[in-house]
Amino acid sequence: MVAKRLPIFLVMLAAMVGLAACESAPRAVPHFAPLNFTGEPPINLDVPSIQVIDRASAAPVPGDVRQFFPISLTEAVRTWARQRLHAVGSQNIARVIIESAAATGKRIENAQGMRGFFGSGPAEQYQAELRVRLEIRNDRGFQAAAASAMAVRTTTAQANVTPADQKEIFYKMTKEMIGDIDGEMVKNIHTFMPRYLR
Repeated sequence: MVAKRLPIFLVMLAAMVGLAACESAPRAVPHFAPLNFTGEPPINLDVPSIQVIDRASAAPVPGDVRQFFPISLTEAVRTWARQRLHAVGSQNIARVIIESAAATGKRIENAQGMRGFFGSGPAEQYQAELRVRLEIRNDRGFQAAAASAMAVRTTTAQANVTPADQKEIFYKMTKEMIGDIDGEMVKNIHTFMPRYLR
C-alpha cells in the first residue's frame, strides 16, 4: 500500500500554526521568594521597642519605576528591621529611618548611537538608591547613638526586555541592595553604638 503524501502547502500551514501557538503561549509568572534574614544572627539592642519610620519621598519623579518592583525597597527595609533587630532592653528606643528609597529608569543610546527600540543593544538603564539610618534615643527623646548605611545599584536592560524580565531585574536589585544595607549596618552598629548591643 502506498502512503499518500500531503500537499506541501498543508505541511507548511501546519508548521506555521504550531509555531504561532508556541510564540503566543504566555510565559509563566515568575515567583519571587520573600526576603528572609532569619538565618542570620539577631542584632540584640538594649531597647524595649523598635520603630520603622518611612521618610523617603513618595512623590513620583520622571522615570520613576518603583511601582514595578515586586518587593519594594521600603518593604525590604521593614523586613530587615523586623527579622534582624531584636528589642531586649528596658529603656531608650530604636528608630529605623528610611531616608531614601528611589528607583528610576532612563532610555539610553546603544553602541551605534541609535535608540534601541528594536535592536539588541541596551535600551533602558535603571538606577536605585536606598539610605537607612538607625537611631537610639534616650527616654527624653535625645539621640544617643546612630548608624547609617547606603546602597546604590545601576543596571542595564536589553531592548527586548519583557515585563516579567523587568520584574526579575528589580527583584535582584532589591535583594542585593538590602544585602548591602545589612552588611554595612552591622559593621556600623558595632562601630558606633556598641554600648547598646546585648
